[in-house]
Amino acid sequence: MAEAKTKLMRKMLEDLQVEKALIVIAQSDEKVQRAAQNLPNVKVLRAEGVNVYDLLRYEHLILTEGSLKLLEERLAA
Repeated sequence: MAEAKTKLMRKMLEDLQVEKALIVIAQSDEKVQRAAQNLPNVKVLRAEGVNVYDLLRYEHLILTEGSLKLLEERLAA
């Protein structure tokens, strides 16, 4: 994200038609975390923190390319 703005995050999710989402990032990203922190139905986790509870709790799963690769490595072991 260019800026850590909740308004931008909300707009991006509306464009995707997503209301309740788990966003998984590869590494700590202050902009994404700050932009999502005021949205009640959105949670941001790093790939190593992903758990079954959160996967089942959220309607949509949004992954960055880096987080997808980390999850594939983690699950392949």
